[in-house]
Amino acid sequence: MKTSAKWVLGASAVFLAGMAAVWTFKQNSSATAKTTPATNRVREAASVTAAPQTGHKMPPFTLPAYPDHKTISTDSLAGKPIFINFWTSWCDYCKQEMPDLVKAYQKFGDKVEFLSINGTSMDSVADVKRFVQDYGIVWPVALDTKGIVMNEYHILGFPTSFFVNRQGIIVGVNQGMVSKDQLMTELERIAAS
Repeated sequence: MKTSAKWVLGASAVFLAGMAAVWTFKQNSSATAKTTPATNRVREAASVTAAPQTGHKMPPFTLPAYPDHKTISTDSLAGKPIFINFWTSWCDYCKQEMPDLVKAYQKFGDKVEFLSINGTSMDSVADVKRFVQDYGIVWPVALDTKGIVMNEYHILGFPTSFFVNRQGIIVGVNQGMVSKDQLMTELERIAAS
Protein backbone atom coordinates (compact mmCIF):
# COMPACT_ATOMS: atom_id res chain seq x y z
CA MET A 1 0.00 0.00 0.00
CA LYS A 2 2.85 2.36 0.76
CA THR A 3 4.40 1.74 -2.68
CA SER A 4 1.20 2.56 -4.57
CA ALA A 5 0.61 5.69 -2.47
CA LYS A 6 4.14 6.88 -3.24
CA TRP A 7 3.60 6.15 -6.93
CA VAL A 8 0.31 8.11 -7.03
CA LEU A 9 1.88 11.00 -5.13
CA GLY A 10 4.92 11.03 -7.47
CA ALA A 11 2.79 10.82 -10.62
CA SER A 12 0.60 13.67 -9.35
CA ALA A 13 3.66 15.83 -8.68
CA VAL A 14 5.02 15.17 -12.19
CA PHE A 15 1.62 15.91 -13.73
CA LEU A 16 1.26 19.19 -11.83
CA ALA A 17 4.81 20.25 -12.72
CA GLY A 18 4.10 19.48 -16.38
CA MET A 19 0.87 21.47 -16.34
CA ALA A 20 2.66 24.42 -14.72
CA ALA A 21 5.36 24.29 -17.41
CA VAL A 22 2.77 24.19 -20.21
CA TRP A 23 0.84 27.10 -18.67
CA THR A 24 4.03 29.18 -18.29
CA PHE A 25 5.11 28.40 -21.87
CA LYS A 26 1.70 29.39 -23.27
CA GLN A 27 1.69 32.63 -21.31
CA ASN A 28 5.17 33.57 -22.50
CA SER A 29 4.70 32.51 -26.12
CA SER A 30 1.36 34.28 -26.52
CA ALA A 31 2.82 37.49 -25.11
CA THR A 32 5.82 37.18 -27.43
CA ALA A 33 3.67 36.29 -30.45
CA LYS A 34 1.70 39.50 -30.04
CA THR A 35 4.72 41.77 -30.02
CA THR A 36 7.68 40.41 -32.01
CA PRO A 37 8.54 41.90 -35.41
CA ALA A 38 8.97 38.39 -36.85
CA THR A 39 5.43 37.47 -35.89
CA ASN A 40 4.15 40.69 -37.41
CA ARG A 41 5.94 39.86 -40.70
CA VAL A 42 4.33 36.40 -40.71
CA ARG A 43 0.92 37.96 -40.13
CA GLU A 44 1.52 40.45 -42.96
CA ALA A 45 2.64 37.68 -45.31
CA ALA A 46 -0.44 35.64 -44.47
CA SER A 47 -2.69 38.55 -45.41
CA VAL A 48 -1.10 38.90 -48.86
CA THR A 49 -2.71 37.16 -51.82
CA ALA A 50 -1.69 33.59 -52.53
CA ALA A 51 1.01 32.82 -55.06
CA PRO A 52 -0.32 32.44 -58.61
CA GLN A 53 -0.69 28.78 -59.47
CA THR A 54 -1.86 26.60 -62.30
CA GLY A 55 -5.50 27.39 -62.98
CA HIS A 56 -5.24 30.97 -61.66
CA LYS A 57 -5.53 34.11 -63.76
CA MET A 58 -2.20 35.78 -64.46
CA PRO A 59 -1.76 38.75 -62.08
CA PRO A 60 -1.73 42.06 -63.99
CA PHE A 61 1.39 44.21 -64.23
CA THR A 62 2.98 47.07 -66.14
CA LEU A 63 6.78 47.34 -66.33
CA PRO A 64 9.35 49.35 -68.27
CA ALA A 65 11.04 47.48 -71.10
CA TYR A 66 14.75 47.21 -71.80
CA PRO A 67 16.32 49.08 -73.60
CA ASP A 68 13.73 51.73 -74.57
CA HIS A 69 11.77 51.89 -71.29
CA LYS A 70 8.44 51.71 -73.12
CA THR A 71 5.92 49.83 -71.04
CA ILE A 72 5.01 46.17 -71.22
CA SER A 73 1.74 45.21 -69.61
CA THR A 74 -0.53 42.24 -69.31
CA ASP A 75 -3.10 44.29 -71.26
CA SER A 76 -0.75 44.41 -74.27
CA LEU A 77 -0.37 40.62 -74.07
CA ALA A 78 -4.08 39.82 -73.71
CA GLY A 79 -5.45 37.11 -75.99
CA LYS A 80 -2.02 35.60 -76.69
CA PRO A 81 -0.27 32.58 -75.19
CA ILE A 82 2.61 33.82 -73.05
CA PHE A 83 5.85 32.40 -71.70
CA ILE A 84 7.17 34.50 -68.78
CA ASN A 85 10.65 33.88 -67.40
CA PHE A 86 11.90 35.65 -64.24
CA TRP A 87 15.71 35.85 -64.12
CA THR A 88 18.80 37.77 -63.01
CA SER A 89 22.17 38.16 -64.70
CA TRP A 90 24.04 36.65 -61.74
CA CYS A 91 21.91 33.48 -61.61
CA ASP A 92 23.91 30.45 -62.81
CA TYR A 93 20.77 28.42 -63.61
CA CYS A 94 19.43 31.36 -65.64
CA LYS A 95 22.65 31.31 -67.66
CA GLN A 96 22.41 27.54 -68.16
CA GLU A 97 18.80 27.55 -69.39
CA MET A 98 19.05 30.64 -71.63
CA PRO A 99 20.43 28.83 -74.73
CA ASP A 100 17.36 26.53 -74.61
CA LEU A 101 15.07 29.56 -74.30
CA VAL A 102 16.73 31.14 -77.34
CA LYS A 103 16.17 27.92 -79.36
CA ALA A 104 12.57 27.72 -78.12
CA TYR A 105 11.97 31.31 -79.21
CA GLN A 106 13.30 30.49 -82.68
CA LYS A 107 10.72 27.69 -82.90
CA PHE A 108 7.73 29.27 -81.09
CA GLY A 109 8.33 33.03 -81.26
CA ASP A 110 5.65 33.50 -83.93
CA LYS A 111 3.07 31.51 -81.90
CA VAL A 112 3.85 32.42 -78.27
CA GLU A 113 4.70 35.78 -76.68
CA PHE A 114 8.01 35.47 -74.83
CA LEU A 115 8.69 37.86 -71.96
CA SER A 116 11.73 37.87 -69.72
CA ILE A 117 11.30 39.79 -66.47
CA ASN A 118 14.60 40.76 -64.90
CA GLY A 119 14.79 41.13 -61.13
CA THR A 120 16.42 44.53 -61.59
CA SER A 121 15.83 45.36 -57.93
CA MET A 122 18.62 42.78 -57.32
CA ASP A 123 20.53 43.39 -60.54
CA SER A 124 21.70 46.33 -62.64
CA VAL A 125 20.68 47.62 -66.05
CA ALA A 126 24.33 47.41 -67.18
CA ASP A 127 24.37 43.69 -66.31
CA VAL A 128 21.00 43.21 -68.04
CA LYS A 129 22.44 44.81 -71.19
CA ARG A 130 25.48 42.54 -71.12
CA PHE A 131 23.35 39.41 -70.48
CA VAL A 132 20.91 40.25 -73.30
CA GLN A 133 23.82 40.79 -75.71
CA ASP A 134 25.80 37.72 -74.58
CA TYR A 135 22.83 35.35 -75.00
CA GLY A 136 21.23 36.98 -78.03
CA ILE A 137 17.85 37.65 -76.41
CA VAL A 138 15.63 39.27 -79.03
CA TRP A 139 12.23 39.05 -77.31
CA PRO A 140 10.96 41.69 -74.85
CA VAL A 141 12.76 42.10 -71.53
CA ALA A 142 10.97 43.91 -68.71
CA LEU A 143 12.76 45.54 -65.77
CA ASP A 144 11.25 44.94 -62.33
CA THR A 145 13.26 47.72 -60.69
CA LYS A 146 11.29 47.73 -57.43
CA GLY A 147 10.56 44.00 -57.16
CA ILE A 148 6.81 44.62 -57.17
CA VAL A 149 5.96 42.07 -59.87
CA MET A 150 8.34 39.51 -58.33
CA ASN A 151 6.44 39.93 -55.06
CA GLU A 152 3.07 39.69 -56.82
CA TYR A 153 4.18 36.44 -58.48
CA HIS A 154 5.84 35.22 -55.25
CA ILE A 155 9.21 34.62 -56.92
CA LEU A 156 11.37 32.82 -54.36
CA GLY A 157 14.27 31.95 -56.65
CA PHE A 158 15.60 32.27 -60.17
CA PRO A 159 14.78 31.25 -62.77
CA THR A 160 11.01 30.86 -62.43
CA SER A 161 8.80 30.40 -65.49
CA PHE A 162 5.07 30.72 -66.12
CA PHE A 163 3.16 29.30 -69.08
CA VAL A 164 -0.07 31.22 -69.74
CA ASN A 165 -2.83 30.34 -72.22
CA ARG A 166 -4.74 32.76 -74.50
CA GLN A 167 -7.37 33.29 -71.80
CA GLY A 168 -4.72 34.60 -69.38
CA ILE A 169 -4.86 31.46 -67.22
CA ILE A 170 -1.61 30.03 -65.85
CA VAL A 171 -1.35 26.45 -67.13
CA GLY A 172 2.19 25.71 -65.95
CA VAL A 173 4.71 26.97 -63.40
CA ASN A 174 8.34 25.93 -63.16
CA GLN A 175 10.52 27.03 -60.25
CA GLY A 176 14.16 26.52 -61.12
CA MET A 177 15.74 25.67 -64.42
CA VAL A 178 13.19 24.32 -66.89
CA SER A 179 14.30 21.26 -68.84
CA LYS A 180 14.40 21.50 -72.63
CA ASP A 181 11.76 18.76 -72.95
CA GLN A 182 9.38 20.39 -70.48
CA LEU A 183 9.90 23.79 -72.12
CA MET A 184 9.02 22.46 -75.58
CA THR A 185 6.03 20.46 -74.29
CA GLU A 186 4.57 23.42 -72.39
CA LEU A 187 5.15 25.82 -75.29
CA GLU A 188 3.41 23.43 -77.70
CA ARG A 189 0.49 23.19 -75.28
CA ILE A 190 -0.01 26.95 -74.88
CA ALA A 191 0.57 27.59 -78.59
CA ALA A 192 -2.38 25.27 -79.29
CA SER A 193 -4.61 26.90 -76.64
